[in-house]
Amino acid sequence: MKKIIFSFLFILCLTGTTLAYTPSEKDTIVINTIIRKIEKIISGGTSRVRFIHALETFKEKQANNERISYLVGAVIERLQTIENSHTYTVTEVTDGDTIKVTRNNETKTIRIIGIDTPEKYPTQTGYEECYGKEASDFATKTLSGQIVIIETDSTQDTIDKYGRILGHVFLSGSVYYEALAIQEGYGFHYIYKTPSKYDDQLKIAEEKAKKNIVWVWKYCEGKRKPIEQSVSVIATATGVQNIPLIPNNIIIPTVLNSFSCSVKKTYCTEMKSCDEAKYYLNSCNISRLDQDGDGIPCESLCQ
Repeated sequence: MKKIIFSFLFILCLTGTTLAYTPSEKDTIVINTIIRKIEKIISGGTSRVRFIHALETFKEKQANNERISYLVGAVIERLQTIENSHTYTVTEVTDGDTIKVTRNNETKTIRIIGIDTPEKYPTQTGYEECYGKEASDFATKTLSGQIVIIETDSTQDTIDKYGRILGHVFLSGSVYYEALAIQEGYGFHYIYKTPSKYDDQLKIAEEKAKKNIVWVWKYCEGKRKPIEQSVSVIATATGVQNIPLIPNNIIIPTVLNSFSCSVKKTYCTEMKSCDEAKYYLNSCNISRLDQDGDGIPCESLCQ
């Protein structure tokens, strides 16, 4: 146990020793990588409480180093949250930002914090929104039947005006659903009243989606809108013609359509695309695909 804890403390030390410090995107990647590795060890029977205690002792000794203190503190906070949280089974996916979960025969409706996805079903205004079905399908493939941790947030209300519990959703291996869905282009970073505790991570995820011009940023002009309005205007010699961005007779495949964790792939040489590598890293927790822990798998594919 001492060797295991020491190895993680050593990783934290290698991240830098700057005294004057502002959190960065790299820190989020380091924190998530360490949490995934710790949770993998804990799943083998090691006590999470012992990890927390060891890290607290280490943090006290690093009080003069702002960056190390921040990183260790963030890891401790996440571990404590997981330790005090309950796991649930996702029994129904309503759409990309609302699910139903069950524990001890009790079912709860969860409005997922920090994300807003297009509506799959006609809204009060009477229309389905651009990419609503695809966003819902992504959530179904990612969450349906999965064991998840529902984490409440002291910066947000406990229950919304519809009686739904507000919470963050984490899959096995500490995969943060909201960040994954936003980064893949199935929803938007959303703030209601005040930013959530993971707001910085969601901002980063949305910036990546914008940069890569994926899904809602490609087909819906980066906003919620009626599906029939999702057109591009093309000037022709005879005038102006409206061409649907998603023709009715074409099915746009989602990232997960052809991938499955049941198909054992653990090496970059087995991946055929960057999307496939991202799926196996984020959804199947194949951490060896991200050797340098920067959140980008198989860099020969994902350049």
